[in-house]
Amino acid sequence: YKWSAPNGKATLTEAPPSELGGCYCINNSCGNNMAMSSLSRVLGDLGGGVVGAIQAGDARYAITDTKIKDTTIAYYGQNSVDCSKTSSGQTPDQQQYYKNPNNMVAASQNVLSSNKDVNSPTAVLGRSELLSGNAVAVTTCSKERTVSISSVEQLCSEPRVSGGVASRETTKNYRVKTGSHRSRNNCECEKAWSGSFMCSIPSGAQTVFTVPNGAVYIGTTAEGFFDRRRRRGDDDCSFYSYDYYSVCSVTTDVLTNKFSDTCQSLKSRPECRMQTAITDGVKTVSDFNPTQKTPPQSCQTFQGLVSSYPVCYDAWKTQETFLCESQSRFDFSDATKRATAVMSTASNGGATLQYQDIRKDNSGTWITENHSVGLPTAKSLPVCEMACKTMAETTRTDVVENGNISQNQVSTKADNVYFKTCTNAQCPIGVGEKIVKQCQCVNEFSEALGYMSTLKEASQNMICTSGNKR
Repeated sequence: YKWSAPNGKATLTEAPPSELGGCYCINNSCGNNMAMSSLSRVLGDLGGGVVGAIQAGDARYAITDTKIKDTTIAYYGQNSVDCSKTSSGQTPDQQQYYKNPNNMVAASQNVLSSNKDVNSPTAVLGRSELLSGNAVAVTTCSKERTVSISSVEQLCSEPRVSGGVASRETTKNYRVKTGSHRSRNNCECEKAWSGSFMCSIPSGAQTVFTVPNGAVYIGTTAEGFFDRRRRRGDDDCSFYSYDYYSVCSVTTDVLTNKFSDTCQSLKSRPECRMQTAITDGVKTVSDFNPTQKTPPQSCQTFQGLVSSYPVCYDAWKTQETFLCESQSRFDFSDATKRATAVMSTASNGGATLQYQDIRKDNSGTWITENHSVGLPTAKSLPVCEMACKTMAETTRTDVVENGNISQNQVSTKADNVYFKTCTNAQCPIGVGEKIVKQCQCVNEFSEALGYMSTLKEASQNMICTSGNKR
């Protein structure tokens, strides 16, 4: 079978073997789950055949986009013949703008005024800030997460700080010297001052001059014995005494998580539109449209005194740009007046261009000035870009059901048609080509489009089965 589209609507018709380019299978007769495993290729091949048939019936159809979703393929395009008429029904000659580009301004205004579809691209452009004349302010804002770790030291007896994620208790010993003493004893700790001193001295105690805040008294020691005098009975010793204290402290890591958003007010304003958005280096909005891209979740590690903490978010920082239209309008009246004066007085003197310029001085008074600029040697321009049409003979190598096409037809000769840009009014023909149309203003856009827009899908990726038609 082959596709045909006699009235722009595709349908299947039975084809003789001489017109087949290969056999094709789209169901499970070709093997288990073959169609689903190659679904995108199957859709592309079938869709290419449909498009090829439509373009064969009318070469003015141009395909501009193709999208595949699930079991559906969609082709987007336009009929190029529509380019020959404006919405007002006029049929302008586009070549008129080649030598008179300023005429496009009036033509575009005519299209804007006569357009009826408010959602068409033309109407959208007509409502743009530039054409409306309203002033537009560009404002940048940001949404950002800020995470920080702070460590707090407290006494164990105090209430714990809020927001703590981890804590650690530590006990430290301190000693304060109380003075030196002399006593009759055997110079041993337990007998000094009748045993009123503790003998078990805490190790690693730090010597300080004042009692630390929150300290708990442990006891007093007699240590550092010196100046010993032996006597009958008890010895006579001199020694130092220290008061010992212990301090229990707790270290707590506190995680602070802040989120700032300076964009919320802009989003709520109807006159503002988001132009771009960049999240963690990924552009999620570009030219007012979502890009369908999202940044991956990222983690950062924050270090405290007690431990380290990984924190993960889908978005850490987003920078957004808004275009906000104001009620004030652009005033181009002075610029328009000046441009009109220059354009209306400009005259080509051959080697120079003379014109009259008007501008406002510092007091706001219009002054007139005459100027001239040098001109390069002007070249004469043709009314269009000259092109020629050539044809070259080629040999067909199609494969049909019974073998190569050369085994089934008397002749395998065919013609290829080319459109070429002329150089110095000469047609650049290649080997084996013959000129069909000499250099001229070729007006065969639809024919050229038909040659150039034929899709490859209609003739590629073919597969063969047992030869039975499916």
